[in-house]
Amino acid sequence: MVFAAVTRRRGSPFAPFVATALALFTASLAFRTLDMHLCTALPFGTHGFWHVLNGAMIAVLLTGFIRTRQAVRRR
Repeated sequence: MVFAAVTRRRGSPFAPFVATALALFTASLAFRTLDMHLCTALPFGTHGFWHVLNGAMIAVLLTGFIRTRQAVRRR
């Protein structure tokens, strides 16, 4: 959260990617936390969502890194 706030405050082009990654991680952590409680109701659980959302978070951060790195090089 701190890194998202700092990048946004500084006007970094990376800020939207960090904010999106933070939202994805928050959702994935919620699914992971609820997994034990929901296993009785959902036979497949929610642990898989944890992995999928963490993968999406990493993809967003890598995409942001590549795009903002290219933008900085063009300056």
